[in-house]
Amino acid sequence: MPFPIQFLLIPVLVIILLLLSIGGKKNKKKKSRYSRKQTRKYRQSIQQWFDVKDVFNGFIIDKSNNKYIVLEVGSINSDLFSEEQKVVFEKSLTRILTSFDFNYKFLTLQRPANIEGFKNYLSNFIEELKKNEIVVRSQIKGLEKDYNISNANMRQAEQELEYAKLEKKSDDVIRELTSIFIKNKKQFDKIKEQLRKLQIEQQRLVLKINSNQHEFKHVSKLLSSGELIEKVFYLVMKVEKNEKKSYQQALIVEQKFKGLGLSTKICKDYDLRELLILFINPYERVPEYSTGISK
Repeated sequence: MPFPIQFLLIPVLVIILLLLSIGGKKNKKKKSRYSRKQTRKYRQSIQQWFDVKDVFNGFIIDKSNNKYIVLEVGSINSDLFSEEQKVVFEKSLTRILTSFDFNYKFLTLQRPANIEGFKNYLSNFIEELKKNEIVVRSQIKGLEKDYNISNANMRQAEQELEYAKLEKKSDDVIRELTSIFIKNKKQFDKIKEQLRKLQIEQQRLVLKINSNQHEFKHVSKLLSSGELIEKVFYLVMKVEKNEKKSYQQALIVEQKFKGLGLSTKICKDYDLRELLILFINPYERVPEYSTGISK
């Protein structure tokens, strides 16, 4: 038995309900009772079309007691592929789909994209960058003191060497002063290079902080607007008599899709409830406290 086509009619029925409820607001006294009756009538109609009895233990169970396993399949950006990679990917995907020896349906739904996790990640990442920038800034401040001291020592050694040459000091004195100058210059150059690297690192961190803060504002704006929609793909498998065999087939399908780089998972009860709610209202985010769907 193929997956019930009645699922696809639910959004249409919901729209009819909404239109009826809007039309009933013009005459509150005369139409309020009529509107309630019509609402009850259409709710019953939706329940008849909505051929789902229960969600239990990873299965959708319809009113004929048929069971279905559902896999959520992620998407992939083929624009990142070369032409040759696209051909290989399409052939591999076709080979997988034609190898199925069970009844299945592919469903495509839309839902508000939940990027709250990405927003939290950005927030934590920015805080970590700021902490690193503070550490580097502190290191720069400490090294600048060493830089000034080393620079002063090198200049003093250079002046003493020049003065010794002007005074025509002995070769031993000049050699000793030259050695001191070279030693101080090496120390100065070493500190100077360390300071340069730290300053470059600080600039890099500041740029990353600014860039990620801009991204964070953009993500926050998208979340507050509710305009960000993502497509969700589902593979619905009808369970045959042997549930264990069907589940093993689902595991094989999951691994095959993952082998193509498609994020895939076998839906648990919460995922299945989300799928059913998306049928009813594709633009409403599923509440975290949803506890189940039953007859």
